[in-house]
This record gives sequence, structure tokens and C-alpha cells, in this order.
Amino acid sequence: MSRQYWKYKQPVRPRRKPPWWPENEPWPPQHSGRDVHRIRFFRKFGCSLLFLVIAVCGFVIVILGKIASEMGWISIGPRMHSIVPFWFLLAALAIIVMIVSARRFFRTTRYINEVLEAADSLAEEDYQARVQSRGPAELHSLGRAFNNMAERLEKSDQIRRNQFADVAHELKTPLTVIQGNLEAMIDGVYVLDDKRLSLLYEETETMTALLEDLRTIALAESGALILNKEPTVIPALLNDLLLSFENQVKAKEIHITSSVQDSMPAVILSPVRMREVLHNLLSNAIRHTPVGGKIEVSALIENESSPNLKISIMDNGEGIAPDDLEMIFERFYKASDSGGMGLGLSIAKKIIEAHGGSLSAKSHPDEGTTMTICLPIEEE
Repeated sequence: MSRQYWKYKQPVRPRRKPPWWPENEPWPPQHSGRDVHRIRFFRKFGCSLLFLVIAVCGFVIVILGKIASEMGWISIGPRMHSIVPFWFLLAALAIIVMIVSARRFFRTTRYINEVLEAADSLAEEDYQARVQSRGPAELHSLGRAFNNMAERLEKSDQIRRNQFADVAHELKTPLTVIQGNLEAMIDGVYVLDDKRLSLLYEETETMTALLEDLRTIALAESGALILNKEPTVIPALLNDLLLSFENQVKAKEIHITSSVQDSMPAVILSPVRMREVLHNLLSNAIRHTPVGGKIEVSALIENESSPNLKISIMDNGEGIAPDDLEMIFERFYKASDSGGMGLGLSIAKKIIEAHGGSLSAKSHPDEGTTMTICLPIEEE
């Protein structure tokens, strides 16, 4: 019978759960991919230790036998004398294994100390701390894991710093305008008229929109975003949205085509939130589409067994660089040529995910961008 058969077919009696085992951990333990290197290390270590013990015990027995033979306590026959060189060789191999194991142990200990020192540097907010990957496969894996963690922490810290700087800048601009106008009115430089009040009101609306975006992203990330769902006619929603961009489209001479599936049933979703998402995607498409360009908007129902609503907005603009494409849905992330706070796409993705769907992007430089929404259709 094959070894593979016994590996999977032979029943194994589970060991008894030890009293010290944590209650929230499954028993018997299930090894995951992260445990492979650890199991391999202890397997090698156990085999080396077993070989060392056997060799040392044999060496000690041989030495004691030689001493006892020379003292005349016991007599060793010719056959036993022929075994003595073998045990000496085995003992020499054991000593070599011991030296190699000790060297590897000290190398491992030294490398772990380097990782601990780098971890202390990370704890002190030195996010550029790195370790050099070297040594056995286990240490290589440890080094790569540590460096990946450090890179993510460094990136998160940089994003956090940029977030505070961007929020401060975006709030400071309208506050400066409001403060300057109010001071001028108090000093009599400006007259308190409808035009001046309208300017101040617009600046307060800018601040309100920014704070509302921050509030929305916070609610979405905490899972507390409220969705007032109701039956929504997607073709009507898209038509109203396209009409709201009519002036911008005419100004840039952009040709927009709308392809909506005939007799599309009403979909259960939040029309306010969905309009917010589509408004953001379409405004981005118009902003990055050149004069005389084109935008295609499509909506259809896919997969009759488990129907999904698929909405796509495709433009022929300058596209998105590959490095930026991986990060466009991160909050506060902005490309070099982007304006605003970098919250729009992050909020859009969170809203779609709150509906149980997905938002994805495909783009190539100088070939345009396609944003695709996929939503599962809920039954009434």
C-alpha cells in the first residue's frame, strides 16, 4: 500500500487537549501556510539533535569500553575493535554537526537581535528601519515579512501626514476668505451687499462639503453608513445625471453616448448615495477627457440566475498611470494632476461596498479609463 494512502486514509487518534491550551484556539491545531517554515525548522533541529545524541552516546560508550579494556575490567574481542573506528568517525561527525548547529544558532540569534533592534526603531517612529534578508529560508521569510511591515507602516505614516496637511489646507482656504471679507466689512472697505454675502455663503458650502466627505468616509469605514434603500429606476437616474452635466459637456464639446438595457427593472438601492457615486465618476471622466473627446455610459443586467447590475463609465482621456491606478481608491490619495482632497473615489468605493457590490478601474496611459460598478440585485 502506498505511503500516500496511509497519509490520508489511516485513521489518526487525536491527542488529548492539554490543560494550558487557550480556549479560543481550535484543537487539534490546524497548521496554516505561515507555520510551514517553523515546522521545517523544528524538524531539522530535532533530527540534528537526535543524531547528535546517538553519536555522543556511542562515543561515550566506546571511550568507556576502551578505558575498561585497558584497565582489565572487561575484554573486547576483535569484532568490537573493528567497530571502534566507526564510532570515532560517528563521533567526529557529531562534533561537526554540533559546530555547524552552534554556528547556525548564533547566526540566527544575531539576526533575531537585529530584527528586534529594527522593531525598537519602528516603535520609536523610525519607519525607514529595515533588515537585510539573509541566512536560511526561515530567516529570509522573517526578514521579508519585517521589511514589508515596515514599508506599509512608512506608507501609512506618510499618508497620515499628508491627510492632516491636506485637511488643514482645504479648511484654511475658505476660512481665510471668510475672515478677510468680514474684516474688510468691519473696517468699511467692503459694503455688506448680496454679492458679498453670496461669496461668503459659497465658502461655507465648500467647508460643509469637505466636512461631510470626512464624515461619510468615517461612517463607511466604521460600517455605520446609513443607506435608505428604495426601488430605483436606473435609466431615469442616469438621464437626470447626464442633464446636470449638460453645460460642462457642451463647453468641452464632449460627445456622450448612453447605452441602457431596455426594460430594466427597478433596483433596490439608495438613490441618493448612488447618484453621489455616479456624479463623482462622471465628473472625473469629464475633467480628464480632452476637448472633443467622448464618454460612454452603459447599464445592463448580467447573469439571470444571480442577476447583477453593471454600470460602466468609459472615457478616452489621458488615462491613469499604473502606479496611481493601484492607489486611486485609497482615501486622501491624489495623483500629481488631481485636485480636491482625494476622497471622492474612496467614498464611492465604500458606498458601493456598503451595497454589497464592487467598484473597479481599468486604465492605460493615453488610452482612457473605465470605471465599472457591479451590484447584486436585491429582491423586493
